[in-house]
Amino acid sequence: MENKISTSKIKSNFRGINQVNIKKEHRRACLTVSLNQKNEQGQKLKAIIEKANKSFASFDIMLCDSLNRFNLVIEHGLTFDEAEILAIKMGDEWIANNETFLENLKIPGKIIRWNEWRLNPNFELILNQVNQLVQNDSACKKICETIALEYGVKPGYVPNVHS
Repeated sequence: MENKISTSKIKSNFRGINQVNIKKEHRRACLTVSLNQKNEQGQKLKAIIEKANKSFASFDIMLCDSLNRFNLVIEHGLTFDEAEILAIKMGDEWIANNETFLENLKIPGKIIRWNEWRLNPNFELILNQVNQLVQNDSACKKICETIALEYGVKPGYVPNVHS
């Protein structure tokens, strides 16, 4: 009797801003990666990168590693300093574990780590602008509320955005 090995091909689709009317050489995308999500690692990351290579002129990866410190404080009772060290180490491990897949990116792109944003000299200025938008622009507030609800935040909870 012959053994047949079934392999399924993982497919990826992008959603968000419609770039259909933009020429491919001008299309850009950024994938936000949460360390604990399985959708952005291994074979799934490979599928995302393959699709990005066909769909965009550039593709960055926003690795939310040090942002994960808040989860680590809550989940493991660590101090913020301990949690940040661990979160950055987890980011290093994510990169190492996915290096083979990341090497398949054939278009320009880079990995942007959370601290690159957070430690940027313009961060406070931009953060204040975001806070103002969330507080004063009803469309922006609605988008934030929708995303928060999808993430599991209780309705009515609107925190002040921080790093």
